[in-house]
Amino acid sequence: MFYSLHLDYMLTCRLYALWEFTGIHYLESGRALPGVTVEGSDLINLGAGAVAGNHFASTAFGMMYRLTNQMTLGAAYEFPVTDREDLMDNRTTVNLSWTY
Repeated sequence: MFYSLHLDYMLTCRLYALWEFTGIHYLESGRALPGVTVEGSDLINLGAGAVAGNHFASTAFGMMYRLTNQMTLGAAYEFPVTDREDLMDNRTTVNLSWTY
């Protein structure tokens, strides 16, 4: 089960601060890798055989800049907030969104 919360706040007419919180709760274990206790979070599904009931959560802070009325450029730094990290220690993401 995957969940996500995104909040942003307009600082200027083009610049936004953002905060995100995401989590994964493993309802079932996979069958591909019996005995493996680490999963790939939102990057890859490894099929680990011993993850049922585990929970992973992370938070991110970043900024978004409205380039045009249809395009937004954003960047964020994300890190785990639970003891469980799976494959993620921390990461920086950049995205370009086009709204039509």
